[in-house]
Amino acid sequence: MTLMILVHALVFFISITAEPTQPGPNKAGMLMTWVLYGAPSEQKAREWAQAKYDAYQLKSDVPKTIKEFLVLPMGDTLCTEKGPEPVQWTSLPSLEQRAIPGPGLVHYDSSLERELHGSSLVFAPNKMHGKDDRTPDQIRASQQSQIKDSADWNWDEDRAWYFIFYTRKQAVLVQAVNSIAAAISYSKAVRGTPTGDENARIRVWQELTKYND
Repeated sequence: MTLMILVHALVFFISITAEPTQPGPNKAGMLMTWVLYGAPSEQKAREWAQAKYDAYQLKSDVPKTIKEFLVLPMGDTLCTEKGPEPVQWTSLPSLEQRAIPGPGLVHYDSSLERELHGSSLVFAPNKMHGKDDRTPDQIRASQQSQIKDSADWNWDEDRAWYFIFYTRKQAVLVQAVNSIAAAISYSKAVRGTPTGDENARIRVWQELTKYND
């Protein structure tokens, strides 16, 4: 699968990382992320995010300093195991809509957040040593057999979700049953492209935020 990124000015992945200006006990850092839809330009998206950050800081008792401020274009392509598809941004569900029916109740599925523990980084595909001749299906089957007994990993196709892979220059949306399967599709899509030269971090898709809201 070859990833064709059709970059536009409508959707940006934004990530702000901040740390306490004066480090100390009980002073934690902070990460704020959005997928912003409808911003007229990268500069406007950055100004929007800065305003959100400033508003939050006014309510905080701990002064913080921004360490990383990323405003990354997102393309119109959704990566899946079956190949690239157009992204229907306004039709994507929010994480709160991913509920699991239970005996007389519905509860929030937090496994997507837990499964990223220890696997939130994908090393640059172009720099990986050696050649793996296995197909994506074979790689996935191998991974599944190794962790199939872990309750924190979903393999149910009906509960596939969305993951954001981002470098310092670009963000890509991937749909898969879990972050391991998503990483396989992402690596295959960006291998051989400039994006494949960089390590990527992973975030679970939360929701779409509209610029004018």
